[in-house]
Amino acid sequence: MKSLDTGGGVQVPAHTVAPVTSGGLTKYHSVLSSTAPAVVVKASAGQLYHIKVENTGSSAVVVHFYDTATTPTIGSGTVVWSTLAPPTNSGEVEHIPEGLPFTTGIAYTLPIRLTQTPTRGSVFLDRV
Repeated sequence: MKSLDTGGGVQVPAHTVAPVTSGGLTKYHSVLSSTAPAVVVKASAGQLYHIKVENTGSSAVVVHFYDTATTPTIGSGTVVWSTLAPPTNSGEVEHIPEGLPFTTGIAYTLPIRLTQTPTRGSVFLDRV
């Protein structure tokens, strides 16, 4: 295998990035309703690299992510990461190039306030 010289005399092994049919990212898509605002995406360890949240409602929504293999309960558990989707938007995108690790599983909630009219939103995830 060839090596690359970083300029400081340090040799780094060359590598090629190529698509494979296993061991890569898995896409996930969900349209949430007011009756199912908590979802387990993956019930084992993984990483989150990309998320797109579409919010067709008139109020901003927050998606909370949990490191769990079971369905999270809104208002309990430890939130690992959250992202905001502004109202009536066509897709709030978050890129996490280095990946956000989840050691147990990947789950999320989309809390809906009782004073709001429940609306649907779409969540698109790339995860391992």
